[in-house]
Amino acid sequence: MKINILILFVIAAFSTCFSQDKLAELDKDLTSVNYPFEVKIHPLRSQGQDLIMAYIDVLSPDPNGKTVLLMHGKNFNLAYWEQTINELSKEGYRVIAADQIGFGKSTKPANYQYSFQQALIIPNQFSTV
Repeated sequence: MKINILILFVIAAFSTCFSQDKLAELDKDLTSVNYPFEVKIHPLRSQGQDLIMAYIDVLSPDPNGKTVLLMHGKNFNLAYWEQTINELSKEGYRVIAADQIGFGKSTKPANYQYSFQQALIIPNQFSTV
């Protein structure tokens, strides 16, 4: 038991040596956050508001003619899909991934009705991308 406590103490002591001294400051649009792919902006109108949806469009080096649209869940951003995007791209897919309204680098409106239905309506606007 004493050895376990000693091990935990040593781990705790060393983990503080590698912790970040200062947290990076973030703005609401995450402008200082680097995504793994080039971010593009898609203007759209939803619920009577002009908004922007941040997205990435990754073309495969060996295209198979098919496209996949990835939409993340709540409390994530499109960078969450990095590994999936890389694998799909290797298989020949063009991959589009978007930050949902209210998350990541997309607009965060003050008055907006978030719902699963709304999350499904907006991707239809990507047919113009």
